[in-house]
Formats: sequence, structure tokens, C-alpha cells
Amino acid sequence: MKKRLLILLSLFTIHYSLFVSAASALDFGQGQWKGKLTGDGAVGGAWSDAIDQYIVSDFRIRAQGTYTMPSDWTFGAVYAIDQISTEHHYYARDAFVFTESKFGRAEIGWTDSIATKLGLGLPDVGGLRLNDYSIVYDIVNRDIPVISNPTIGQRYAFRATAVSIPQNPWQIGMSVAPWSNNFKSDTDIGVKYRAGEGKTKWALSFGGTFIDSPRDLRTDFQTPHLTADWRAEVSAGANIQYNSWVIGLNARGIYDEHAVGAPSDGIRLGAGASYDFLNYTASLSYIFSDIGIWRTSQTTAAPSMIAHTMVASIRYKLNKYFDIWASGGGVASGSDTSPFAAAGIHGKF
Repeated sequence: MKKRLLILLSLFTIHYSLFVSAASALDFGQGQWKGKLTGDGAVGGAWSDAIDQYIVSDFRIRAQGTYTMPSDWTFGAVYAIDQISTEHHYYARDAFVFTESKFGRAEIGWTDSIATKLGLGLPDVGGLRLNDYSIVYDIVNRDIPVISNPTIGQRYAFRATAVSIPQNPWQIGMSVAPWSNNFKSDTDIGVKYRAGEGKTKWALSFGGTFIDSPRDLRTDFQTPHLTADWRAEVSAGANIQYNSWVIGLNARGIYDEHAVGAPSDGIRLGAGASYDFLNYTASLSYIFSDIGIWRTSQTTAAPSMIAHTMVASIRYKLNKYFDIWASGGGVASGSDTSPFAAAGIHGKF
């Protein structure tokens, strides 16, 4: 029933996006007050040797309201919900208030870490959410632990964030989650550097986090829950745009001190590229994940678990609100390889 409701919501989002106009009432304002509602949805099908058929469904809806004072200070609130949050019994992906001025932006509430917000993913154009708890691993995963996200940070924590306004070339921020049922504290930093103009543009990102005393903490839906003395993570990414080409690289390293149970730390490396031609965009991505690499160096009784993921995608843009996509590839771990194919429809407003 829940899956059926999510698919219906995705279909409604796509149907609505076909008829919404550029002057939609979803983006409105009066005087110093402004409001905006955005969303996107996807629905399709997938096949692999691990599962005969899989219904692909995804959605995200985001609402924002702001009030700008004569002194150019802006105060606002954001609420967002998506398929990931509903599937894992959260009531919001984002629920926070913020203030913004020429000095920077401050947020407080439930939201992603600043390392995630300033991080850089791979230029994938399919509908399998490759940079955010990817649907790929729901289709083909045979209980293989995989670090699925390119950026660091724990979702769904209550945190305070301060970040500079995006001005070339630097943007720097910090976020702190002071308490949780699953850790004593979580401190993150994020840095982004942008440069270039005209045909060539590029960006670099760096993130770091320290989690004190994680207890039964779920950091990735494809890895075991974490209990340890502490966790430290670093991530780095690069995006280069030249004419119709976009090239992306990223890396993530995770270390757990005195972890209990199955390992959930390791490294993740990703590389990808996309190319635009006419109304088409194609992309190719590769991801390497190694869980337990640090423990393997200490004992041969805990071998690391390596996974290779390859995804090729193509998207055809029907109009500014609506496109169709197809993806194919596979996930290999040891001698086991699981190929897959998927296709669907995507809309946004």
C-alpha cells in the first residue's frame, strides 16, 4: 500500500509538471514576503538477475517561505520530504529555519550536514539517484555492504549550521549536531572553491566530520549500524565543465575507532562524465567501494568487502519540465556480478 501511494504521488507530480506554466502560483510573493514550492518525481521499472522486476519510484517536495527586511536581512523556513525519508520512517528530509545576509547564512533544525551541502557528486543523468542512497543498490544488492554516498554527513540530525554566502571563489561552512540518541556530538566542516568562466568552469570541494561515541547509528542504508568510540571522515570532489562535457571525481574515507560488530568503514572512489547533444544527455559513472579495509590490515579474519558499480544513462528532454531516461550497468563483488537495466519518466515543477 505504501509503495502504491508513493507511485501515485510520483505520477501526480509528473502529470502536473506537464501543464504548469512559467508564471506558476507555486512561486509567489507579496512585498517582502515570498513563498516557493518545488518538487520532482520519477516512476519506472527495473530488471536484474537479483530480482525479476522492480518498480522504480522517487519523489521530493520542498516548500520555502521568506521575509526580507529593509536592511536586506532575510528570515525563512524550509520543509522538504522525499521518498528516502518516508521509506525509513522520517517525517521530513529538511525542517529548519534560517537567516541570510551579506555576512552569510545560518540554519537551525533537521537538515543535511554542511559537508553534504557543499559536496560534489557524479554527473549522472539517470533516474536512480546515484549520489543519494542510490536506488541501484535496491535493485541489485545481494546483502553486500556498500558506501553509497559520495559526500559525508549524517542525515536527519538536528544541527546548527553557519556558512558564507557563495561568492567566487570560496565558500566555507561548519555544522554541529550537539545531541542525538545515537551519538554525543557530530561536527562537520565543508569547503567549496569555484573558478572559471565561459566555456570552462570547475569546482573543488572538501568535507570533514567527527562523530563522538556513535551508538547503533545508521550512516548508510547499505552498511551495518555503527557502534564505536568515534568516527572520522574526509571527502573531496572535483567537477570540470567544458562546453557540453561535465567530468566528476570524488573520494570518501571513513575510519571507526574500536568499532563493535560488522565493519562499516572504508573508502569510496567515484569517477564519471556526461555529455549534452541536442535534447539528449548521456553519462557514464564508476564507483569503487571497500568496506572493512582498515580491519583487514589488522587481521585476516575480517576480509574487506569490495564492490564495483558501473552505470551508463541517457536522458531525452521533452521540455523544461519533463524527460524520459534509461540506465544500465551492474554491481560486482568478488565473483558475483549483478547486471541491471532500468527506464522511466521524470517530471519537475
